[in-house]
Amino acid sequence: MATSLYNLLQEHKVVIPIVQRDYAQGRQIGKAPVIRKVFLNALRKALKDKSNPPLELDFVYGYIRVNKIDEATTKSFIPLDGQQRLTTLFLLHWFVAVKENKLEEAQECLKKFTYETRHSSKVFCEKLVEFSPTDLNKSIKSTITNEPWFFTSWKNDPTVSSMLTMLDAIQEKFMDVDDVWPFLTSDEPKIVFHLLPMEKLGLPDDLYIKMNSRGKELTDFEHFKSRFSEILTKDKADIFNNKIDKDWSDLFWNLYKEQNSKDIAKLVDSGFLRFFSYITDVLIFKNNIVIEDHDDEFEVYKRVYAEIENVNFLFSSLDVFQQINLENPSFFEELFYVNSDEFDKNKTRLFFSNPSANLFKKCADSYDSSNRTNLFSIGEQLMLFACLEHLINESAEINTRVRTLRNLITNSEDTVRKENMPTLLHSVTQIILNNSIDNDTKFNTRQADEERAKQEFIRVNETIKETIYRLEDHHLLQGCIAIFKMEEELYKYAKAFLKIFINTCNYDKISRALLCFGDYSQKYDWRKRLGNHTHSVWRELFTPSQRRGDFDQTHAAVYSLLSFFIQNPTTDLKAVISDAIDTFTQQIDKPKDWKYYYIKYSEFRKNEEGFYYWRDPNKQYEAIMMRRTTLGGFHWSPFLYAIKNRIGDNLVLENYGAPLFLVNGHASLRIKNWNIGFKIEAIDEESQGLLNTLRQLNLVDSNDIIRVKQNDEGFDIEDRVEKGINIISEILALDVPPPNIPDSMSADVLTE
Repeated sequence: MATSLYNLLQEHKVVIPIVQRDYAQGRQIGKAPVIRKVFLNALRKALKDKSNPPLELDFVYGYIRVNKIDEATTKSFIPLDGQQRLTTLFLLHWFVAVKENKLEEAQECLKKFTYETRHSSKVFCEKLVEFSPTDLNKSIKSTITNEPWFFTSWKNDPTVSSMLTMLDAIQEKFMDVDDVWPFLTSDEPKIVFHLLPMEKLGLPDDLYIKMNSRGKELTDFEHFKSRFSEILTKDKADIFNNKIDKDWSDLFWNLYKEQNSKDIAKLVDSGFLRFFSYITDVLIFKNNIVIEDHDDEFEVYKRVYAEIENVNFLFSSLDVFQQINLENPSFFEELFYVNSDEFDKNKTRLFFSNPSANLFKKCADSYDSSNRTNLFSIGEQLMLFACLEHLINESAEINTRVRTLRNLITNSEDTVRKENMPTLLHSVTQIILNNSIDNDTKFNTRQADEERAKQEFIRVNETIKETIYRLEDHHLLQGCIAIFKMEEELYKYAKAFLKIFINTCNYDKISRALLCFGDYSQKYDWRKRLGNHTHSVWRELFTPSQRRGDFDQTHAAVYSLLSFFIQNPTTDLKAVISDAIDTFTQQIDKPKDWKYYYIKYSEFRKNEEGFYYWRDPNKQYEAIMMRRTTLGGFHWSPFLYAIKNRIGDNLVLENYGAPLFLVNGHASLRIKNWNIGFKIEAIDEESQGLLNTLRQLNLVDSNDIIRVKQNDEGFDIEDRVEKGINIISEILALDVPPPNIPDSMSADVLTE
């Protein structure tokens, strides 16, 4: 029998029994917010569009309790299933009655709805029916909780708390819907349910109560299965319902059956839902389907899978992996590898964060687009899509084509982004099915040009393919080999490179050796960067980018170093460095630029992120060594830093570009590194006497500068670090008499 809540209340009281759980649709955790949103959307749609047929809310089970008091007989309906829907409808009736000035006529009927679960819930329902807020533009929840009749302790009643949340949600959803009351209360209501008394079920009341109170809540997966099949056409729903519990279930079971878990079934269900979400998102991007943030997930599914082609793609994706699971379970391991010592020219190395060769399983383990950072990255999403395109369409040359794709992905970090997914997915399809890179691709255009050049070079020089693949799979190159020239002797340079840049290489020695052949640094805006002790920085230096300058000089220095090793195969980095330094010892007047000091002195290499800065590029010796990426971090003159470190006592060097302070007795001098030498300054009158002594000893010139010998081009021809150490050591050895100063003189002069 189909009826409405209003019609039910006209004939019966509705009493939520004590055996029932608390009202839950207003909770703010778990699936409740989603269920609330879906239910209210359905109610709004039925009540706003008057042309729609009535919304049927399925069955409401319960029994009729008859009470006789004196001559009066009352009938109460006790719901055992349907409590949540009935309570939401009760709250909706109250809100509409208030909004449309119908509360007075509705009160008698609405007072017949009550709760027995808690006394506070019962009283709240009574007070609510008697209350009519005057301003519906304010939060109903806030208004009610500020009323004198509302007890603060009621906030601890889960049912009352949920009702308040639901009232706010109803207010938000129905404020702009008018003339609703007739469609709730007429003989042809728009919201109905089928009332099924327990006596018609043939079950004892206590048995049904026991079943209902102890039953388990549907899991996310069971909830999904029951609703998703309703979206599909009958023939597709039949296929889905058949395979979801058989073939596709086996597919995900095989993924997790070996895992040490108390609940493998939960892993299986979660794995399926993550993969389903991935496929759904792919289809949204491929078809440019517009999704709003407030859209419920099943509304999204309805929109996506309204197209039969999208249903077919989902089913095909699951089917091909089920087939692979049966016929070639090592498919991914034959296509990809992770560790450097597993190189195989027929496989492609993956460089993603926490990489796994089995992209399908990683997707099932970790795909979650709702997280700010999806643990299954966009690059991995594109690679898995490539595998699907290959398996579904049986494309050719998959090993070569996924390598090309890997190269493009790892070198397009600026453009491999969510907003570019529609175009990126199209490019993946073109690469996998047609071995073609779109001219308007969102992948890095420079890398795309390199891929075309490599393909042509390999076509003409087939024997060089394995060499190129080894370079592409190197952790510092990751698909980009722009640091090399496409030439017949590439294999020689590759061999030298692979010998030097091993996983355990000494980057400090490599950096110094490279500087022996030229300035390999690159320009980052106003700074310059050299290699440091991390792989990531060296990978940046070996990968050209429009955001950085001077890649050509990096290329030239690397090639010069590799050429030297090709010509001198028995040498090593240590010998290269020591030979370079020895030439300055043998040729005393040999010009010493900043690279000489960087190579020789370890103190010059405290630039932990690799950065140096020159305020005036024409004054190379006035360099600033940066510990981090900005001048907000520690930074120093590397010359002063080296002198301070090697002398130690009686010298002070602070951390933010400060000069060096020398303390001899009660005298203090400020020392600055200038391009022509070291500028000496007395910090107070008492220290001026020491500076005068330096002039008399000719340790400084008339401008109080310790001059460094330079040639006509402005290059040092004597080691300024050594000279600074020698002169400053002499100053510290001078016997400076104590000045006649008051005992109260501050000792803070060093910070002036």
